[in-house]
Amino acid sequence: MNEWYWRDNGFSTLEAQEQAHRPLLDLIPQVAQGGNILDLGCGNGALLKKLRERNPDFIPYGVDVNPVAIQNAKQLLPEFANHFVVGDMFEYRLPRSIDVVLLMPGRLVEVPIYRAFLLLNCLRHSGATVIAYAYGDWVTRYGSLAGLCREAGLRLRDAPVVGPISQAGVVEL
Repeated sequence: MNEWYWRDNGFSTLEAQEQAHRPLLDLIPQVAQGGNILDLGCGNGALLKKLRERNPDFIPYGVDVNPVAIQNAKQLLPEFANHFVVGDMFEYRLPRSIDVVLLMPGRLVEVPIYRAFLLLNCLRHSGATVIAYAYGDWVTRYGSLAGLCREAGLRLRDAPVVGPISQAGVVEL
C-alpha cells in the first residue's frame, strides 16, 4: 500500500489512521444505515472508502483543500469521483440531500467566528446529522471531544465513542 494512503490524511502510519478512524466507523452505522455522507476535510477519502466497504448503501461526498488528496480520493472511489472537490469547507455549498456530515470541530476554532457561524448555520438548515470527531492532540488540548465541541460552539448529544487516539459523537445543532 502506498504511503499517501495515510499521509494524505495527516497520519504517520497506516495503523495510526486505522486507530483514529475506528470510533467513526463504529458510530456512523449507529446513526444511519446508508445515505449520502459528506466528509468536510476528507483528505483522500480513506475513511469514506472504509465505511463504504462495510456498507455500500453509503454514498460518499468529500471536500478538502489539498488537490493531491482529492485526486487520490477520486482514485480510491472512482465511481464517485465527481463527488470529491477541492475547496474550502467554509465556502463549499452542501449538496442537496446530505444525510450525514463529518466535521472536526477544531476547524471551527481556527477561523474567524463569522466563518464558523456561516458553516454551522448552513449545517443547521441542511437537516443532516452532524458527527464531530477529533484525533490525538485536539482531544488532549481540550480534554475531550466534548471540550473541543464547547470551544467551537457545539454540544454533543450523547457520550462520544472513544478510541485509543480519537473520539466521535453526534452533535446537537
